[in-house]
Amino acid sequence: MSTLSDQELVIAGLFIGAVLIVTLVVSLLYYVITALGLGRMFRKAGEPAWKAWIPGYNLYILYKRCWTAKMFWIWLVLDFAGMLVNKLRGDNLILSLIVIILGIASIVIMAKHCGRVARAYGRGAGTAVGLFFLPMIFDCILGFGKSVYTAPAEAKE
Repeated sequence: MSTLSDQELVIAGLFIGAVLIVTLVVSLLYYVITALGLGRMFRKAGEPAWKAWIPGYNLYILYKRCWTAKMFWIWLVLDFAGMLVNKLRGDNLILSLIVIILGIASIVIMAKHCGRVARAYGRGAGTAVGLFFLPMIFDCILGFGKSVYTAPAEAKE
């Protein structure tokens, strides 16, 4: 087995550092653009824009405004339960099936949520699909575009 020279180790370290910096910059850019779009969406819905900058809480506010806060908690519990069972499953077929079922339930709730957000801003199925697959772009379209928020009848605390 060959060992790396000092020069090769330095080059490898620089490469890893560069990858980490690029990843950090792209992640921060994604976060800022998403928060700006959500902030504008929140203002249209009568919420302060600062709430868009808090990860997790911004999703809670969006659920509360476009569906119900209860559905946010159900989605969150399903998501965390799926992750927990996935960690514990090992080679157990039953636990693997439970992970799949929890994942599908979580995806279905998120898809319905995207539909409700689109509808709350006067948009249709195309926007709902966009919110599901490209949320950063479609949050900005709803926030900075001409969409108007109309509170759904079922939106509750």
